[in-house]
Amino acid sequence: MKNVALAAALTLFTMPLFAARELTITTVETAMPGAEGADKKKSEPERHTLHVTIGRDYARSVDGDHQVIYDFGKRRLIYADLAQKTYHDYSLFAELTGRRVELENRIYQSKALAAGQADAPMMDLIVSEQELSLLAGPDSAQPVVKDTPRERRYMASAKEGAIELFAASKEMLPMTAAERDGFIRFFRYTFGGHPAALTALGKLDGIPKSYRAAGLGHFVTIDITESKSVPDAPYSLGDAKETFDDDLIAAGMRAARTTPESREAAAKKLVADAVALADAKKPLQAMLSFLEVNLTVGGDLPPEFAPKRAALTASPDVNALVSSLRPQSEAEAKAAVATFGRLMSAAGDKAYVLRIFRGDMEASLGQANEAIEDFRAALTVNPTITGVWKDLGESYINNYENLIGWKCFEIARKLRPEHPLLANISKIEEGLLKDHPEYF
Repeated sequence: MKNVALAAALTLFTMPLFAARELTITTVETAMPGAEGADKKKSEPERHTLHVTIGRDYARSVDGDHQVIYDFGKRRLIYADLAQKTYHDYSLFAELTGRRVELENRIYQSKALAAGQADAPMMDLIVSEQELSLLAGPDSAQPVVKDTPRERRYMASAKEGAIELFAASKEMLPMTAAERDGFIRFFRYTFGGHPAALTALGKLDGIPKSYRAAGLGHFVTIDITESKSVPDAPYSLGDAKETFDDDLIAAGMRAARTTPESREAAAKKLVADAVALADAKKPLQAMLSFLEVNLTVGGDLPPEFAPKRAALTASPDVNALVSSLRPQSEAEAKAAVATFGRLMSAAGDKAYVLRIFRGDMEASLGQANEAIEDFRAALTVNPTITGVWKDLGESYINNYENLIGWKCFEIARKLRPEHPLLANISKIEEGLLKDHPEYF
């Protein structure tokens, strides 16, 4: 028994303990020539001092009262203002999704410019890969590596005067492999960096002390002026409270925080209202109510619909609604938008449900702003409609508003995690984790 106890004690003694790493980083940012807003920023470079902690499963950057926290364990991105005692909480998937959508847009623009034989170096894909820390494809051109006695540089090409994408000094700071990997992950989110350069950094025994990186419309110089090992501890937001800049998101979060029992009661009331509207000979409003139940809880239409089906589908307005729900072409989608508009007055208090279906058609036609307006109008009346939060999130992401888009997804999941319309969100997350493990 003594030998067993001694072996266990030795095992505990030799287990590696993770120590957090505290860094003081100075940054100097200057506008990239030709970038939007560059003329306005000519006068003075932007300077910051960041106090960065690389913990076991998070990285935190503090600049005065402002903190940015990358929680890799929970996959959250937190922006905190400790002076105001507030914070915003987003998904790390939102940040990566935004980069993916932007890269796809850059690829499209590059192809369009190439087809028109336009000279647009800012649309060069290798520059976009550097700025977004993503590869455009498996056959992407690799940066040209140039070594000097003091640093390693990554250039967009071998041509004279080519854009410098990234540079790292050869003066190193010692770090454990775990600390190094945590720092590179933080660097990827905060400053960018071409994937080839960051992959190379992950093979070093420590981290370079200084860097230069081309960012989104700017160049930034990064110097680590202090580095020390400290005991690992969870980050704290103190007494800061989560806040929302959007009243609809706040309403959605309140709805999502209600109990499952209260949400079930609300769904049953929707069914009862639909039956009452059918009995009152208001077929379009009744049909919209039954569809609202379906969008809220998922699955098939409630069993109470079956006895009312014949009477409801005898209505010309209901037939016009149902026949417009699954257009097979762009022309049919445009016709459906017109049909839903025509039915608004007949829909009465349920017109907001019609706006959901009109929003779906607008989204399919690439009219993101119009779709967002219709989805928001519906959720303002009833913030518990799970499927609409999913649709609104997709429209925001398609409109390059990824943070609020993923917030909509989160509300939908909190309301009804089992809703079949949400299965695709999980598939998107699984794809991002598989394709980009370096971000998580």
